Amino acid sequence: FPVTIHTPMINKALELMVDVADESQLTLDPEMNTYYFMDTVVTKMPAMLEPMGITRARGTGVLTKKELSPQLRIDIAATVAQMSQTLHAQNKNLEKVMLSTPSLKPALEGPSKAFSDGAEKIFALVRNDILGEKFETPPQEYFALTTQVIDLGYKMMFETLIPQFEQQLELRKANARSLLIMEFVLAALVILIVSYLAAGTYYAVVGSVQVFENGARQMGDPYRDWE
Repeated sequence: FPVTIHTPMINKALELMVDVADESQLTLDPEMNTYYFMDTVVTKMPAMLEPMGITRARGTGVLTKKELSPQLRIDIAATVAQMSQTLHAQNKNLEKVMLSTPSLKPALEGPSKAFSDGAEKIFALVRNDILGEKFETPPQEYFALTTQVIDLGYKMMFETLIPQFEQQLELRKANARSLLIMEFVLAALVILIVSYLAAGTYYAVVGSVQVFENGARQMGDPYRDWE
């Protein structure tokens, strides 16, 4: 697709992801681990992968022509700075997820480090070789390196982040269901106890009324027992 079609299409897809998170109320998730999971999947990782693809295309073109225009320098530098900040925020997100749910650390730590190291390597290459105007890296090698990191990011997203995110949501759903059943049983037990006490109170009152009634009858007819 031409850039004029591709970029708006990607932007629409990213907006759709945010809209889905809003409609499902995941954006307002009060649980720390699933909130930071959601933020990583919906905003941080897409904000890394799409600019990485743009940087791959721009960098390959620069290394092929071995020239860098002032405007392109500004664009590439701004994109790399943005990705660097996003990567830092993404790593912080996953650190908080692993801190709140230590059982996720074995699944998340390795892929997160591998992707982070690969991205940092690309950032350094772009700053030193492209923005430094050395143009020493062959364009096909640069394209292969950036593609490897992008593939690693998508693999991390679809094979690690999203499955683990769904698993945490299912676990919360199961816990909520168990809590609901427990609350229902407790409510039923309370109703039974209240009903038992109410019945006891009723019969106690009725019994007392009968005693008073019998006493009143006897007091009204003192000779009844002699007949």
